[in-house]
Amino acid sequence: SLDENKAYTLLFLAMSHWRLGDRMEAHRWYDKAIEWINTHESEYNDGAKRNRAEAEALMGIDSDAPDDETSDSQDEPK
Repeated sequence: SLDENKAYTLLFLAMSHWRLGDRMEAHRWYDKAIEWINTHESEYNDGAKRNRAEAEALMGIDSDAPDDETSDSQDEPK
């Protein structure tokens, strides 16, 4: 079903935008993925968990941080 792949698709878009250098768009897609994951926990499988870990590693996101703090991690100039 489409929902089974939604987290994967959203995380893939986040990683793709990150690799293209569009950090803000990457975080936008990552945030959508986390929102979906948080509302569809029963459909969140091991594959999606691996994809989330991969996205977080690529984007330098601390998976232990509260979800609302993830979008501030690395897209702001210092």
